[in-house]
Amino acid sequence: MMENGLALRPTPGRRTRMIDHIDAPSLAVDEIMLSQGMEWFTTLMGKIPTGANLLLSGDPGVGKSTLALQVAASAAALGQRVLYLTTEQRADTVRQRFAQICNATRAAKFLNFKDDLYDISLIPQLLANQLLRPGADLHGTRLVVIDSLQGGSGVSASDRRTWASVLEYFRNASSAGITTLALAHMTKGRSIAGPRTLEHACDATLLLRHGASCRALIVAKNRFGAAQLEPFALNIDSKSTRLEPSPIGAASTALVSTISPGGIVEIEVAVAPVRGDRGFVKSPGLTRNEIETIVDLVERLVPEAKALWALGVTVRAPDGVPHRRDHNLAVAVGLIASLKRISVPKDVLFLGDLGLEGEVRPPSSASAGSLEDAQAAGSLQAIRQAVLSSATPSEIGESIGLSIRGVASLREVAKLLEEYRG
Repeated sequence: MMENGLALRPTPGRRTRMIDHIDAPSLAVDEIMLSQGMEWFTTLMGKIPTGANLLLSGDPGVGKSTLALQVAASAAALGQRVLYLTTEQRADTVRQRFAQICNATRAAKFLNFKDDLYDISLIPQLLANQLLRPGADLHGTRLVVIDSLQGGSGVSASDRRTWASVLEYFRNASSAGITTLALAHMTKGRSIAGPRTLEHACDATLLLRHGASCRALIVAKNRFGAAQLEPFALNIDSKSTRLEPSPIGAASTALVSTISPGGIVEIEVAVAPVRGDRGFVKSPGLTRNEIETIVDLVERLVPEAKALWALGVTVRAPDGVPHRRDHNLAVAVGLIASLKRISVPKDVLFLGDLGLEGEVRPPSSASAGSLEDAQAAGSLQAIRQAVLSSATPSEIGESIGLSIRGVASLREVAKLLEEYRG
């Protein structure tokens, strides 16, 4: 059945209108759909109903506009009309960013940019005259992005007239079935700029922050799904500058076997996104300066470890195990394995120190003695291979009776770990 060029299909209790668009499958108009490539956002948010008011806040330069452009382009690529209302930049500038990060040919037909709203308090009139009035150029718009509510000059939280107009727009747009994604500044006190009623008027509140492997997205409030208080980590693609899911989207842990005077021990390393602006390194029971040096080294030499200091890193050894420099190779292996989400075999032992250029050094005489003691006590029966520096004297390998895998550098160690993947 057709009505006004739109295909209809019956649903229990109500009729749901479908958009008929050559570039996209049929789309239910009771929610905003996003195209391929933004599945992660849909999964994070759940259903985005028509008429929903979403609020995205974050510090300057964190990527709010980039994320908003990705959402706008993704919706427009499926034939949904989108208005990107920019109050801080010229429309031409935003179009250039759009062309850089998005598939412009598919989305451009349904995406409009507007930069002439000189006063955000006039947004109810924009809604009434240009979006809701039949025959107007913007009539039929389903998603409005406001970048940003504060505009170029800023709006004080005490400006009741302006915020009353914003809240009026939210109510009227929601009633008309127009979804809004509004961007807001963050105050120095780490709260969303504007009156408290602003957050109450919105159905979902998203916070984009620095840190957590470049950026962290938190869904602090969501009336249409579960809030996501654990940071969702995002990386910035070096070519398109799009925000993409980081491999460290959640905490990851690795266990690495090494040797101590008491026998075989496991070094435990965990990395996780953080909620604050800065990452941290914790190393209970271990020498903090040594651990921080290894974190610096891994971040510098392993591509996957960029921005490692923006994560939360915890390194632990069993109680009573003294920290030797020969444990540093195991710590580095744990860091890399956590970042790459690789399970390190328990029957492989890593032993050795690391130089400041990433070279793997042979174990000290004390650690070599601990290996021999462990061999004599039968503790090495569960170990099939020892990973040591390729410069390790051959008599050490002969004395412990194990298969020795020689590595010269941290980069070789990273390649070795790929053999354990899967």
